[in-house]
Amino acid sequence: MRDIIFKTDEYVFSYRVAGLLIHNNRILLQRPINDTGYALPGGHVDLGETNEETLIREFKEEINAKMAIISNDSSRWSKYLRNKFDIKKYFDVISISGDLKI
Repeated sequence: MRDIIFKTDEYVFSYRVAGLLIHNNRILLQRPINDTGYALPGGHVDLGETNEETLIREFKEEINAKMAIISNDSSRWSKYLRNKFDIKKYFDVISISGDLKI
């Protein structure tokens, strides 16, 4: 599949989803190997894929956990750096299986 990302000579726009997972009163965050910041698990939505399908796939790929979406909370538009923009859709999720170390 192809991520929903649009690039021009000056700008980059992406559409992403992320899941808020609270387990044993702790929030699951991830930190990419080449980054100092933390983020909620998630990723780019592929063309033809629903938000929910993307989030389920990303949790499986990133932390090898099955999860279920329990609510569709909010969307956020953000600008980072000078020329990169994204819309990120946030969901509350619960773990169905997987060895979570939060």
